[in-house]
Amino acid sequence: MIFDTGADYLVVETDLCLTCSGNVFKTTESTTFEDLAIDINNLDYRYGYIGYFYGQGTLLFDDVYLQYPQFGVDQFPFVGITEQVGISPDSDGFLGLGR
Repeated sequence: MIFDTGADYLVVETDLCLTCSGNVFKTTESTTFEDLAIDINNLDYRYGYIGYFYGQGTLLFDDVYLQYPQFGVDQFPFVGITEQVGISPDSDGFLGLGR
């Protein structure tokens, strides 16, 4: 995970991304995933860019949600990666820490 102090959103690699490797969010296996049907766009970064879509689902903090529901966030919006160029293949996404 790359921490991004210039953004305020969560970006995750998905199974819809052919150029991603490693851990990916499996949209087809999630019971809470919802595609928000907003046009796919590109985010440009200094060394590359990502293609993405907007989605939402229940955000879990490891397996803590199963024991303590207050550690899960329902209908959490996120950006799902569909293409990744020039970004470290070792990252699983970006966590925005801005605002």
